[in-house]
Amino acid sequence: MHKDLRQRYNCGEVAVLDAIKQWAELTSQVRELLEARKGAEIGGFLNRNFDLRKSITRISEGNLSMVEAARSVGASANSTGSGGAIIGTYTDEAMYDHLKATLLKMGIEVIKPKIASAVD
Repeated sequence: MHKDLRQRYNCGEVAVLDAIKQWAELTSQVRELLEARKGAEIGGFLNRNFDLRKSITRISEGNLSMVEAARSVGASANSTGSGGAIIGTYTDEAMYDHLKATLLKMGIEVIKPKIASAVD
């Protein structure tokens, strides 16, 4: 996939160039949210990142089905790109429980990392 994108970039394919520009903007916006300790607000940016990738590359059926299942319960979701894993956000414990149950039906385990905050 990355080799194909490089070739398409080198050829000046407008869709690829536009996606890269949008990814850069998304990255800046997410960084600002994280620096402002507003990480709970990044869900829409994760969704947009995935949607951009989907618009210019082929997404495996497995990754696509995981993202769609997570989004079906209201969670945000983005494929990690390496295959077999997604990352996303949820709004409350009820959504998290629904997410776990929905993905478990597909044989997919959901984990919730515990992120320690640094003390300034």
